[in-house]
Amino acid sequence: MTRPLSLSITGIAEIPDKGLSAAVLPWQWPILALSVAYTGTETTIGTGTVLYATYDGSPIYRHITTAETGGYPDEDAFYLTFEDGVLSDKVAQRGQ
Repeated sequence: MTRPLSLSITGIAEIPDKGLSAAVLPWQWPILALSVAYTGTETTIGTGTVLYATYDGSPIYRHITTAETGGYPDEDAFYLTFEDGVLSDKVAQRGQ
């Protein structure tokens, strides 16, 4: 018999109005990758591509590098801030 997956996480400090942990935690990347709504806007920066999205009504940015190791991008991560071509406030990274 298969049971539906249930995930409950408590005791984690959250970024106000974002619902995301201030720390880069391993379980956050798959949740974000499946939950964000992409806006269709993207920007190319020196290290790769930044995809614009929303998560729970707030903007979030996915950075995918052009550099690869073993067929995977060196970084596939979500950030809360993207200003003047600079990403900051990383909340999730694939493989961490």
